[in-house]
Amino acid sequence: MNTLKSYFDLTKGERNAAFFLLSIILFFSILPFFHQEPQYEKTDFSELLLLAKLDSIEKMQVKNANASHFVNAKSFPFDPNTATKTTFIELGFSKYIAERIVKFREKGGKFKFKSDLQKIYGIDSMSIRRLWSFIKLPEKGKAFFVKENSHQTNFKQKKRPEIIELNSTDTTQLISLPMIGSKLANRIINYRNKLGGFYSPLQLMEVYGLKPETFEIIKSRIQVNSDLIAKIDINKCTNDQLNKHPYFGYKISTQIINYRVQHGPYKSISDLKNIILLSQESIEKIKFYIKFL
Repeated sequence: MNTLKSYFDLTKGERNAAFFLLSIILFFSILPFFHQEPQYEKTDFSELLLLAKLDSIEKMQVKNANASHFVNAKSFPFDPNTATKTTFIELGFSKYIAERIVKFREKGGKFKFKSDLQKIYGIDSMSIRRLWSFIKLPEKGKAFFVKENSHQTNFKQKKRPEIIELNSTDTTQLISLPMIGSKLANRIINYRNKLGGFYSPLQLMEVYGLKPETFEIIKSRIQVNSDLIAKIDINKCTNDQLNKHPYFGYKISTQIINYRVQHGPYKSISDLKNIILLSQESIEKIKFYIKFL
C-alpha cells in the first residue's frame, strides 16, 4: 500500500508545476468570454447613389433639352457681332450659350471669322456646322463676295479636289488621297504595272491592303483612261509574257498558246471561249489587255 501511495505522491516542485499548468489552461478557457469582435461601422452608400442618380437625371434633362431645342431651331442669316440674345435662341442655341455670347461682346470680344464662334465655351461643332452657311462672316483666308438680290453675301470659296487618273499618276499624287500612305501607293503602282493599266477604278479593290471603306472614300477622286492600257498581242506573245499577267497564270497561258499553235491565230475575243479554263467572267476581264493583229 505504501508502495502504491509513494507512486502517486508528488514532490513540492511537481505540485507547483501542475498548479501553474492548470492556471494557464483555465486562463485560456475563460479568455473567449471576455473577447468581443470589433464592431465596424457599416458604410451608407445611399447618399452617394442618390447623388449619382441626380447627376444622371440632370445630364439626361440637359441632353433632352438640347435635342428639343435643336428640333425647333431656325436657320437664317445672322451676324454674331450684332445678333440679340433672342436671335441666338431662335437659331437653336441654349439660353445660357446666348447669354455667354452677349457677355463676350459686352467685354469687348469680337468675331472676325466664322470659326471664331468656337471661342465660346459650350458651343458644339454640330451647331456651327449646321449654321455655317448662315453666319455672315468670312471664312479665315477663304472668302469672296458676290452680289445676290442686291445683298452682299459671303460664300465659301471651294477648291475642287484634284481628280487623279490611275494609269498616269505617280505615288506622290496617290499619297494626296485620303487614307493612302506610301506603302499602299507603291502597291497600287506595282499592281498597275503588272496589269498594264486599269480599265476600272474598281480594280483598286484587288490591291492588297486597300480596304472597301478606303475605296468608298476615294472613289470620287479617281478615274481611269483605258486608252493608256498596255495590251498584249495574243497572236505573238510567249507563254512567259502571258503568265506574268495577274489575270492569266501558267495553266491558262499554256492552253492559249497551245490552241494558237493547233488552230492558228486568234481573230476575235470570241475565239477565247474555246479555252476550257477561261470562264466568261475571266474573258470579260482579260479582253481589255489583249489585241489581235
